[in-house]
Amino acid sequence: MLIYFGTLILNKYACFPHFSPYLVFLKKQAIAKAEEELLVTEINWRKITDVESLAEYAINPDLGFQLAAVRQARRLLACKKVPPYDQFIESGIIPSLVKFMDSKNTTLQFDSTWILAHIASGTIEQTAAIVEADSIPSFINLLNSPNKEIKSQALWGLSHIIDKSPKSRNECINAGIISAFAKLADSEATNLADLRNIAWSLKNLCKQEIGNNLVKIEILLDNGILGYMLSLIRSQNKQIKHSVLYILGKIMSDKHQENEQIFDVKLIHEIVKLLKYNDYQIRIDAAKIIVSISMQPKYIKTLIKHNVISRLCKILRHPLKNDDDLVVILTDFKNIVENSNKNEKKMILKEMKNSGGTSLFSKFERHENERIKNICKEIIDFIDNHKIIE
Repeated sequence: MLIYFGTLILNKYACFPHFSPYLVFLKKQAIAKAEEELLVTEINWRKITDVESLAEYAINPDLGFQLAAVRQARRLLACKKVPPYDQFIESGIIPSLVKFMDSKNTTLQFDSTWILAHIASGTIEQTAAIVEADSIPSFINLLNSPNKEIKSQALWGLSHIIDKSPKSRNECINAGIISAFAKLADSEATNLADLRNIAWSLKNLCKQEIGNNLVKIEILLDNGILGYMLSLIRSQNKQIKHSVLYILGKIMSDKHQENEQIFDVKLIHEIVKLLKYNDYQIRIDAAKIIVSISMQPKYIKTLIKHNVISRLCKILRHPLKNDDDLVVILTDFKNIVENSNKNEKKMILKEMKNSGGTSLFSKFERHENERIKNICKEIIDFIDNHKIIE
């Protein structure tokens, strides 16, 4: 009866936008009240502290038993400083929780997903128990849930599953997680925390796997991973940018350079822009990716067009944290010079002169690191051969 009157109110005032938050609150209250009436009140659920008993109640076909049992199970998990994940696994309740992830009842869905996601955040063995219960397809399906809380819990659970082992990562890929992430990343309704989880999960999908990394990257490319790197790299969140640059670093490495789809012009522009970002490591990570891009002659013009020379010179004018970072920046210059055509070389030399690059290279030619000295010598020889004098 309460849901009926709540629906009448929602329908009557739905056309008034300023009533929306309050109407959503009323709807939630009505649903919560209705579910309270479903609960089996003859049992004092709060006094049940063993998960085995709750597992027994959870297999009861009555929705009231299921709701009450899973609610108490979640309460037991939440109130412990050291969550009893192993007790939950040993109790036999996991298969019921996986089944409830597909329930039409959102409360049962949320509580079950919450429990499974938290157990998945445990040890490798505990995560494996969740995976072995065939939970991955249900987790992925819930990424399409209209309920934001359920969607976030599903995403969090998947993030931990992907992080724990190569086998579970591959299972997620085969189950269609890439396209599910793509849809979620492109949605304006996706909040910042979820975007961070998506970026972190994608980063974990790209983790090095001995003997199989090349195949895995190709699978990610075939599933359209690049399609939403552009929107993620434009995020103002540093964590997301770090994750995206890690992903692009893996994708654009030497092993995959024959695949032309990885060198998207718009993406290259965004990477070059990060050379002036207000975070040191992001600037260096962007420069590392440019090492790979600059090995491709057809993209030198794009790099020059987006002011890569002046931005690299600006980085050189400030102290770098270590010799390895300096080698990265100098290698960018070296690759750009070596892989440019005659007209591009003229543009490069002009940019170097305008940005004070020649004096910078002369300074580093006296560096104690032999590799740095050798790279600088090659660049200076190029400048001298073209008779450019500051």
